[in-house]
Amino acid sequence: MKLRISLLVLLTMCLASSMALADILQTSGVWTSVPAPDGSNPPSPFWDSPSLDGGNTNAGYILTGTNTSINGYTTQDWLGYGNSTAQYLSAKDGSGSPTGGVVNNVYFSNNLGGQSAYLIIEIAGYKDKNIFGIYDRNLPANKTVIFDGPAGQGAPWSGPVPISYTSYGFYLTTPENITFYSDTTNVTNPDTNSNFAFFRNTSQADTFYIAMEDLRDPIGTENKGDYNDMIVKAHVVAPIPGSLLLLGTGLVSLAGLGWRRRKNG
Repeated sequence: MKLRISLLVLLTMCLASSMALADILQTSGVWTSVPAPDGSNPPSPFWDSPSLDGGNTNAGYILTGTNTSINGYTTQDWLGYGNSTAQYLSAKDGSGSPTGGVVNNVYFSNNLGGQSAYLIIEIAGYKDKNIFGIYDRNLPANKTVIFDGPAGQGAPWSGPVPISYTSYGFYLTTPENITFYSDTTNVTNPDTNSNFAFFRNTSQADTFYIAMEDLRDPIGTENKGDYNDMIVKAHVVAPIPGSLLLLGTGLVSLAGLGWRRRKNG
């Protein structure tokens, strides 16, 4: 009985250690509830603006499914808006309350996990040319491409975040060779307004929805920053490594063998 309990405790410890592989979000922003999108001008929150792509087509409508069809794409409630689990990342005031403003520093600490991504939609003239990926915050020239120009709606990606990236952010490069960054701490971003909007469904652990603008100063110059040029679903937890999975299977087998021997003895 002691052997069985010890093996099960060890298995639990192994599985618990695998859960620590989640990469950790770092930001000065605060999560707050997604309001009903209305395409206001000026936009409030910053992503809920009119759109040059037509009425009710900003990222909020797409991710909440409150406009059922956009440019031939059938939307769905990715964020759980109907279940009150939809949130977006907002700037905050001195008291810590959300302002609805843009957040310019969003990145992740790399806990040597992995990441998977799914391209939800692109509504952009540059959709066949934009490049999206992750970059090393300490050496921003080091980049890993996730989706390149030919990648289309529904494209999947999975892979490890390079070990050398102790922390990483997201980038978007346009065919004009302009690169926008989710964190402007160590780079010169071409915009004063971030080209990234982050959303999440609180019922989905370690999953984020990244909505992007590929024009410079989307709120100031265009005044229609709809953040629908590319929207990506990113999951930042690695699956249980094969070695741990095999170890866990072996421990369970040993526990069962020990139990059968005690029963037959």
